[in-house]
Amino acid sequence: MLPLAAALSLPLLTDAGTGLPGRELVITLTAAVIVLTLTAQGFTLSPLVRRSGIAASTADVRAEEVLADVRTARAALARLDELDVVPPEAEAVLRKTLRHRIDEHRDPSAEHSLADVSLRAVRRELIAAELRELDRLHAAGEISDATRRRLQLALDRRDSALGEP
Repeated sequence: MLPLAAALSLPLLTDAGTGLPGRELVITLTAAVIVLTLTAQGFTLSPLVRRSGIAASTADVRAEEVLADVRTARAALARLDELDVVPPEAEAVLRKTLRHRIDEHRDPSAEHSLADVSLRAVRRELIAAELRELDRLHAAGEISDATRRRLQLALDRRDSALGEP
């Protein structure tokens, strides 16, 4: 932006009272160079960062998320074993939820049958129905934007936890 400021600071008139020849051309060329430079950098920065290895790949980020989710669920199960004040019914529900989180992240293998794939598809369809209802409630003014965003984030997380379609 400094070059543009310098170009704009050229005087409109010379001491002789005539216009400075080429002033408009200098301003136009300076602005064009700035726009082209920013555009070129914008398009080349992402591939450059990916090639340099600075940024983590999507697969690496997903693997970290899976690792963290499984380990935190296991830590919660271990803590649940230590607690004595949890009613048996609540403990059963909590255990089921935590084990489900761990089982969701098992590596795909021969044990995953066509039923697992269709179950994932059904879960996705149910999440899509929930999202449509959420949008309807928001459009009707029955829920606030903040509530919609919070619930949509939770649904998006559930959807991404299902893995690739």
